[in-house]
Amino acid sequence: MAAANQLAHQLEGRRLNYGTNLPFGNLRLVFNHQELDERGYRRELDLDEGVARVQYQVGSGEYQREMFISAPDQVLVIRLTCSQPGALTFRVILDGDEQPFSVHSAGDDTLLMDTRALETIHSSGQVGVAGHARLHVQIEEGWIDATGSQLAINQANAVTILAAMGTSFGGNDPVTLCQEKLLAASQVPYQELRDRHVAELGTRLKRRFRLIFRGFKHNMHRDRRDGFPAVYSFFLLLDDKFIYA
Repeated sequence: MAAANQLAHQLEGRRLNYGTNLPFGNLRLVFNHQELDERGYRRELDLDEGVARVQYQVGSGEYQREMFISAPDQVLVIRLTCSQPGALTFRVILDGDEQPFSVHSAGDDTLLMDTRALETIHSSGQVGVAGHARLHVQIEEGWIDATGSQLAINQANAVTILAAMGTSFGGNDPVTLCQEKLLAASQVPYQELRDRHVAELGTRLKRRFRLIFRGFKHNMHRDRRDGFPAVYSFFLLLDDKFIYA
């Protein structure tokens, strides 16, 4: 698992590379079992469904997480399950990473975070936007304790985490927008959220494929005229699929 984490960190890039594009924050899941207890650890990204998965074993339990960003419902969705009943015990933590932030709980199942994205590379460090995040946890069996700025999930069979994020860019009200998105998504069962996401992704991919295919036919005609092989349009399709995933 340590090797997988190291590879993932290499994808983050350097701050100087992304300039005024700042990280919104961190969502951390801290489990009660140790990394040394884990076996068969695997991460994967399903490009056809746009779903990331993590799987591993601890003792006789098989743990799985599914994660995706839903375009139709405008929320981050995480689904955690285990083959052993009551085996999901962990803490949910939100923070603003390198930006100033505050986090507090609202009831036993919701976290609210307010943050400021202040850009320091090209300005005085006082220029930026306000951000807001709202996170809601749904459990099957077990119970949730709100402890300060964290939520502690205890002995659950399955857990669904929904999170909405927004900023004040363009005059938006991120608090109201996040509240509306999360309230709507929390009324929808997990499987329906997932089905909506996969269907929307498929529609986008098919639409992009049609556009690329039309461009490919045009390039084929031009390339035959110019005497060059028409192969590069296929790479555009692969890149497009990766971007949408």
